[in-house]
Amino acid sequence: MPPTSPSRAPTASTRAWVAAVVLVLAGLAVYLNGLGAPFVFDDRDVIERNPSIRSLAGSFFPPAADGMTSSGRPLVNVTLALNYLLGGTEVGLYHATNLLIHLCAGLVLYGILRRLLPSVPAGKRQLIDDIAPGDAGWNPVAWVAALLWMVHPLQTESVTYIAQRAESLAGLFLLLTLYAFLRGTGETDAGRRRVWQGVMVAACLLGVFCKETMVVAPLVVLLLDRTFVAGNFRDAWRQRRGLYLALFATWLPLAWLVAGSAGRGGTAGLSAQVSPWHYLLTQAWAVPHYLRLALWPAPLVFDYGIGLIRDPAEVIVPGLVVLALLGATVWSLVRRPRVGFALAFFFLLLAPSSSVVPVATQVIAEHRMYLALAAVTALAAVALHRALGRSALGAGVALAVALGAVTVARNRDYQSELGLWQDIAAKRPQNARAHANIGQLLSEQGRELEALAAYAEALRILPEQPRTLFNAGLSLTNLGRIDDAIGRYTAAVELDPKYTDAHINLGLLLLERDRAPEALVHLSEAARLAPEQAEALSGWGSALAQTGKLAEATDVFNRALAKATEPALVANLHFNLGNVGMAAGRPDQAARAFALAASLSPDNAPAHFNLAVALLRLGGRNSEAAAHLEQALRIDPGLTRAREMLAELRRNPPASQ
Repeated sequence: MPPTSPSRAPTASTRAWVAAVVLVLAGLAVYLNGLGAPFVFDDRDVIERNPSIRSLAGSFFPPAADGMTSSGRPLVNVTLALNYLLGGTEVGLYHATNLLIHLCAGLVLYGILRRLLPSVPAGKRQLIDDIAPGDAGWNPVAWVAALLWMVHPLQTESVTYIAQRAESLAGLFLLLTLYAFLRGTGETDAGRRRVWQGVMVAACLLGVFCKETMVVAPLVVLLLDRTFVAGNFRDAWRQRRGLYLALFATWLPLAWLVAGSAGRGGTAGLSAQVSPWHYLLTQAWAVPHYLRLALWPAPLVFDYGIGLIRDPAEVIVPGLVVLALLGATVWSLVRRPRVGFALAFFFLLLAPSSSVVPVATQVIAEHRMYLALAAVTALAAVALHRALGRSALGAGVALAVALGAVTVARNRDYQSELGLWQDIAAKRPQNARAHANIGQLLSEQGRELEALAAYAEALRILPEQPRTLFNAGLSLTNLGRIDDAIGRYTAAVELDPKYTDAHINLGLLLLERDRAPEALVHLSEAARLAPEQAEALSGWGSALAQTGKLAEATDVFNRALAKATEPALVANLHFNLGNVGMAAGRPDQAARAFALAASLSPDNAPAHFNLAVALLRLGGRNSEAAAHLEQALRIDPGLTRAREMLAELRRNPPASQ
């Protein structure tokens, strides 16, 4: 390509910078209304219930095997920790970080595309493989492709949904890997070339610490080299063997991260409880669906549930579409390499999560199109250029405005978590998880009857849901329907015998119904399953106490005290120790325990009342007992027994104390 004349270089450079600024402004325009969206779904796990982000040092070691979005992805966890360090759980900061990542990714994509896509005089209409790639200056075809990618509604799940920072951050590093490769191969100075190659390997490695999909990065670079630089795989490998060995070496830490997270808590990989064959059938429907959404982004669905396609007859047509596209990819790689690269890029980016390796918790997910969408927008920009020539730029901007309007509207769906799940249930009525989450959110608002209706619908669709049965038990308990709640908790532990919280709640309700021997079975099992959980030990101690095993109960309560951190639980354990002391005929021991409970929980009327009883049994401490009876009545004037005891003390005061 002939060098750009000095008189034109500043103009080209200025236009390129202006184009970059407009890209950023476009991204801001369509995503600013998402900055105030609340935490939704997995956001609660990776931010609100993730203790590892409470310190920067601890964030390098996210919870390994619980299946949360940051498990096995330490760099994602570190960015969340930085947000927490700067603003706690202020949601706007997390959204702003996601948006910044997306804007940077869009700029890097533009930098790549303007080096790969054709830049020709206005009015000419040529095939992408008939003309040379553009230079690093102004490139309207590349700019339209990057703009469409930046504002497309399919990106909302990776930008507005905080937990999917994993997708956008990994995407940014993959793009940086490709950009650094192109910059390095274009350098004539050996030193600068080595710097860019170092940046490339570093970006690839950082991406590995963000998401497992980075496994394809070395393959994409090799294909890029073959298509746009070396011309064939043999020369690409021969000229840059060391570079590729370094890139493929990033698979080693990736394998270590995957192994360390136990296949994301058993939710991903061939060990997940999902048939690879059924998963493949589902992806045969999903891939054409993603393409349709890229061309016509409606309806967008935040969560598709866990339902799998099991009958091959259901995917004959979409399966043929996928096979045709794969065939077109192979043909194009041979006859039209640059078109082939775009198609292969699309399939390579989807392959880790949309092939035969199951992701049990999300069999279909729109965020998987985050980077794959770049292939679609690039081909669309070239098609516009071929069809419209000089008018392609205006048409591209108009299309971007239309897509951006849909993105702004889609961001509004994220303004309410309950509204988001209701939107899902309306679009995917057979999504049991949507109905279950609607129930949980209604319950949090105190709308228990509506919550029970949502849980019932979830269980109708998918009966064997221990968590939904557990949540239904909570709602029934809040409504005072104890026997119905016992039935729900019983069903939950039958489905999942290791469900600790269900054992605890079931056991405590059985105690309330004076069914102590049955309660002891469940509460002792909870303590066995979670020996470090103070709540489990507390329940076990209560069951032991009610079955008359006072010495064992005392030991268990003391063990629970050694592990308890919540003030309310600590106060309750001291209260229980006081009750055990009274039952064992040790009012001195009981008085000490009740006093601690009352000091930790000053508004606990029963603690003050029981302390008064213990003091009276000790003898000689009537005035102290009277003071605690008065305090108990101030807290709860309805304590008739306390009123009677106080009146008796006043009628018959001791001669001296």
